[in-house]
Amino acid sequence: MSDSLAILRTRHDSEEVELESTYRAEFVEALKAAVPHTDRRWNPETSLWTFKAFWLSRVTALVRDHYFEAYQEHTNEAGEVEKTDLIHDVKLGTQTSMFTTQPQQG
Repeated sequence: MSDSLAILRTRHDSEEVELESTYRAEFVEALKAAVPHTDRRWNPETSLWTFKAFWLSRVTALVRDHYFEAYQEHTNEAGEVEKTDLIHDVKLGTQTSMFTTQPQQG
């Protein structure tokens, strides 16, 4: 994983979002300040943050502020990644979704 990468994962059947990211202390502080402890949790075994989908737009904004590169993955009913949106890339100078990838049929 890059030294400044975050991936938000949403599932079609869940009201929670997972966040996988490289460790950045300032991001963790910002996340804890923005999302109440009752609506977020850290899993040390998987190194993932999980939070209620209600907070997705706020966490996405935090990710844009603290990471050089960020994506949002959406999974389908089978648990496969249905599409991936680029939500931030400092090198490309983007702050919004630029592309979507679809799984290959085969």
